[in-house]
Amino acid sequence: MEYFEALKSIAKDRGVKVTDIGPKAGRSRTYVSECVTNARMPSLSVGNELAAPLGYRLALIPTDTPADALDAIGAIPLDAAPREQ
Repeated sequence: MEYFEALKSIAKDRGVKVTDIGPKAGRSRTYVSECVTNARMPSLSVGNELAAPLGYRLALIPTDTPADALDAIGAIPLDAAPREQ
C-alpha cells in the first residue's frame, strides 16, 4: 500500500475527512489532495505529522518482522520503490 492510500484508509476507518488532516498537521486543507494530484511524497517528518491526527506515527521495523506481528499492532506496511543509487 502506498502512503496516501494508507492515510486515506485510516481516515475513512476513523471517520475523519481527508481535508481535515492537513490543518490538524499545520498544513492547508488541500495539502493531501495536492500531494496525490502532483505525485509528491512527503518527507518522513511531514508524513509523521500527517499520520499523528489519526493516531498513527511512522516507524522503521526490521524487514523480517512476521506479518502476524505487524497485524497484532495494527501496522500498515508501505511499499516504496527502491531509490536509485
